[in-house]
Amino acid sequence: MREGPPLKRSSKPIEFNNQEGRRTKWLLKLDEHGCLIPGCHLADATVAAIAPEIKLAIYPNPATNYLNFQLRSARPVQEATFRILDAGGRTVKEFNSSGHPGDTMIVPLSGWAAGVYFLEMSEKGAVLATERFAIR
Repeated sequence: MREGPPLKRSSKPIEFNNQEGRRTKWLLKLDEHGCLIPGCHLADATVAAIAPEIKLAIYPNPATNYLNFQLRSARPVQEATFRILDAGGRTVKEFNSSGHPGDTMIVPLSGWAAGVYFLEMSEKGAVLATERFAIR
């Protein structure tokens, strides 16, 4: 997924003034998908092929006191395991749930350090969905 403003395809160079006041031109060559790096449109293809119907909705993001998340799936998930990982990949919290679509789960965040975390959902040991969130 591309972050920031979308790049526009153009045959004209992009012009701007640098710190020394000199004009600089850049010409970016993008592929037919708008990718500067070929294949960027395939970034989530592996996850989509494994579990295209499973998504995690996280709110609020960034979170402060509580993290609410909801499993959005076309089917119930058996033996669902949820893990919250810090930016270093260490497990901060892990719990099991029935994994019924539409169920909202609430995780209290008191005492957690501010930063970036990841919510990971797996079924029978296979990771099916991962979402990023932040704590203020």
